[in-house]
Amino acid sequence: MPAENWRIPKFFPEISMPVLEKLKNYHLELLKWTRKMNLISAGSIENGDIIHIADAIQGIRIIQSETSGCQEIWDFGSGNGIPGAVYAILDPEQKIHCVDSDQRKISFIKNVALTQGIQNLETYCCRVEDLEKNTVNVAMARGFAPIEKSLEITEALFQQKGTFFHFKGPDWKNEVSGPNSEKCSTWNISELSQYELPENKGKRTVVIATRHNLG
Repeated sequence: MPAENWRIPKFFPEISMPVLEKLKNYHLELLKWTRKMNLISAGSIENGDIIHIADAIQGIRIIQSETSGCQEIWDFGSGNGIPGAVYAILDPEQKIHCVDSDQRKISFIKNVALTQGIQNLETYCCRVEDLEKNTVNVAMARGFAPIEKSLEITEALFQQKGTFFHFKGPDWKNEVSGPNSEKCSTWNISELSQYELPENKGKRTVVIATRHNLG
């Protein structure tokens, strides 16, 4: 995708120039590394600034409104660093932990953090379920797994009243209404907010799940 197609400053004029520059450099690295490995789909490259970066920004703002005073946020199945790396760029005071089992993808996130001077971003190359139990208070995921499966995998990691935010499409309820939906019984799950991507590129939803029973 040509660099001149970078439209984030137009969509979000309130973001400062230094932050916009880091976001742009991150996006360029994302496109560069995608030539060597599967970070984003070929069909999303042309409008990657909208489908990936703008989506992350809008979803992150919704999460920020719910996590005032939070000291650290985990990004499970971070993959290409969305939303974790974008969150770290937008809010340098917030500690972000990106977790993925693919060493190549973790190398990409590490490279972005190093080249862009993102000091509040840490990476972990491991399976999410291998993290220490009962240590996570706030986490988020985009493209990690269906909601039901995500909650099943990570349940033991969360503290009581821990919160897990999911970036999803408007049909997210299909992910928690199947024959195994009883696995979600220890979570309160609801739609937090919907938003529309710029230039009518689709609707997105942030779903919130809160752990309510550690028994």
